[in-house]
Parts: sequence; C-alpha cells; structure tokens
Amino acid sequence: MGRTRKDARMCTSFVVHDGKALTRELLALCPSLQREYELPKWCTNTHAQTLIGYGRMFTIFLEYDRQLVRCADGGQVGLDWLVKARFTPPARPPSTPEEAANRAVVPHNIPAACDLPDDAPVFIMLHGINGGSHEGPSKWAVATGAVRGWRCVALNLRGCNGVPLSSAKVYCAASAEDVRAAVDAARRRYPSAPILLAGYSLGTYVIGTYLAEENSKGFDPVAGAVLVSCPLDPHSSHAGLNRDAGLVYNGAITAELRRYYRKHVDVVGHVGGAGFSAKLIRDFERELIVATHGFDSVEEYYHYFAPQRIIPSIRTPTLYVVAKDDPFLGETEQCEAAPAGLIASLESMPTFAWLQIMLTTCMMETGYFLFEYEGYPNAGNKAPGDIGGDAWVRYDDPETKTFKLNVERQNGRAAMLGVFGCILHELVGVDALYPTGGLGNGAPPTIF
Repeated sequence: MGRTRKDARMCTSFVVHDGKALTRELLALCPSLQREYELPKWCTNTHAQTLIGYGRMFTIFLEYDRQLVRCADGGQVGLDWLVKARFTPPARPPSTPEEAANRAVVPHNIPAACDLPDDAPVFIMLHGINGGSHEGPSKWAVATGAVRGWRCVALNLRGCNGVPLSSAKVYCAASAEDVRAAVDAARRRYPSAPILLAGYSLGTYVIGTYLAEENSKGFDPVAGAVLVSCPLDPHSSHAGLNRDAGLVYNGAITAELRRYYRKHVDVVGHVGGAGFSAKLIRDFERELIVATHGFDSVEEYYHYFAPQRIIPSIRTPTLYVVAKDDPFLGETEQCEAAPAGLIASLESMPTFAWLQIMLTTCMMETGYFLFEYEGYPNAGNKAPGDIGGDAWVRYDDPETKTFKLNVERQNGRAAMLGVFGCILHELVGVDALYPTGGLGNGAPPTIF
C-alpha cells in the first residue's frame, strides 16, 4: 500500500494487495486508507513533515515501566510498558465520523494498564534507527493504541535508549532476535492476549525479517502488523542518502550511530574502532554490523532484509504504509513517484517551491545580489541580472555586444517556442519527444 500526491496539498491513496477475501475484509475496516486527505497549507514540504513527526514527542507525555528481556544470543532489549498517557488531541475538527468517534475518548479517560483485562490486545511498537520509546513516532503510536484500549509497549532495541548492550552483536535490520524476545516475553506475560506489531523506518525491516523467518518455519506468532515508512529498496534508499538533501539526514544519523558506538565501546571496541570515524551510515554498517553479524558485505546485508525478498514469505496479515515522496526513499522509488508529463510535473511542485523560484529570480533580476563584497569591489556597478564574477566574459565592443545580445534573445525565443510546443503536444495527447505515438506507444493521456 502506498500514498501518492495528487497535487501539492490534496493526496490520495492507492492500495496494493493480493485480492484475497481476508485482505478485502481488512481494507474495508480501514476507510481512511482509501480516501483523499488535505495537507495543511504550511506543511506541504516533505522534510518539514518529517521533522514535525518527531516534534510530536513534546506534545505527548507517557509514563513507562521498563522490563529488560534477555535474548537468545545474549543481548537484551527494553520493553517499556505504558502505565499512564496524557496528550493533546489535534486542534482541527474531525473530518469523518470515524475520526469523531476516536476523538470522543478524551485523554483522561484512557484506561490505566492495571484496569485492562488479561485478554486485551498487546500492541508492540518498534522505533527507527537509534531511536526509542521517547521519540515522536513511537509515543504517538503508543498513545493512539492506548486510546483504543490496547495494552501498549514500546520496544527499545539492544543498546538504544538506555538499554545496556550485553552482546557484541549490535542491533540491525537483518536480526529478528530483539523482536522475537519481545514477542515471547509479551506472550508469557499475557498468554490469552493477541499480539499486534507496528514498526517505523528501520523498525519495519526488523519486524519484516522476524515475520518472514517465523512464517517460513510454519509459525504464526502475532495477529497482525503495520509497517510505516519502509523504503522498499534498501540499496536505492541508501544511495539516495549519499547525495543532495539525503546527505543531511545521513550525517545526522551517522552522528547518532557514533555516539551509540562510543557509549558501548567497552563491548564492541574490539571490532575495529571504525565506529568513531564513520562518516556515513554505510561506514558504520560495514565496520560493525557486517562484522558482528557474519555477512560478507553490506550488499549481502541489504539483500537479507530487503522487502522484495521477505514479503513473499510473510503470511501474517501485514500492512505496509509508504509515502512515495518520503525523503528517505531511494532514486528508483522517487522516480516512480514523480508525475509523468510536463504539465503534471509543474503542477506537482508545492507552493513553497514556486515561491523559492520566484524569489530567487526576482532577486537576480532586480540586482539584489549586486552588493559589494570582498574580491568584487565594483559589483555594485553591474546591471541587474549580471551576476558573473571576474571570470565572466564581457564584451566592450558595441558591435560585438549587440551581436551577442541578439543571439541570446534568439536562443531564448527558440527555447520558449520549444516548451510551448511540448505543452501543445501533451494537451492533444501526443508524446512531445515522440509525436508519432510515443516510445512504446506511451503517449500521455489526452486532456482535450
């Protein structure tokens, strides 16, 4: 299942499923997945949405009771069982009857954990990379589950959020031991309760690996799972984090991973010490995860937990929720998310992007950038639009200058005619690059 953008603000969902009766029944219980929703005017940017999601941690106040659980390989995880919850519901009015019903359960009416029946569903939420129960996605999911009367627990992977690292094996996307230990502990504690799993970002890989391994053995350990923000192609996703805006996320995450290493250097320091100098996530994975989990390479590690490999093995009812404009998606997925056609591509740009383009253009044309700065003392004497440095070729000869200006005008007019021609081709349903029918008969749909 995925989310796709219709325009800058209005979004709709598309659902990919196996067509089985059970799947159709489950989807019928989730009408919100199949209707349009509107983004706030001030938050159409995907990076802003990512940051706001984490900012939710400051609006939700939870009290946990931590349980440390030993894993089969000697590691241990932290189960933060929810005791009390207090949070502020969204200020906007409910848009659907289902949302209104959910709002009817006010924060002070959330049942305390001690008041829940023994067969109340146990909801286990797993965080993203180097996260924990204190982060916004985990806290919001746990609070929402509590509103529904579930017994909620936030799972902290080994070494994360204050959990001691008792094994040289650090947490990773390809190891199911942490989730397996958590599920077994929850089942021992509440044997008559169904168990539900939810994961975010890296947590989706860990849960997916666990489900695939258990289902392949013929076991069905949980009632269902929801996996949110799961890059479907780990190779492409990591490649996207190595360029452009992805490098900002990569650097921030790697800094957290270095702190993780320093905190547990007494346990994993013998591996090589590369965790101190890792510049990218891939460096950390190559030096620590590959070395401690027995993989031959980072590529083999990615392949092991890749959804393309494990999804066919999953039999437990599982819902993947993926936004196609997620900044953590890789190049392949982002290209698939890009709207086809010239007009659709222009319409897909958020308002903030248009404002950036217009502001920059106006500043250049009005001469805003022509201030005097070190190395260019005569910059203030330039004409608007002339932003070149000392290496910029200027023509003092009037005849030559007139000739060059005419060439520039002609090229500009030719470009505008070309763009206008492409628009006309698309409007009448003819491929602008291949007007005889399109490459492989792939002409865009007719508008007129």
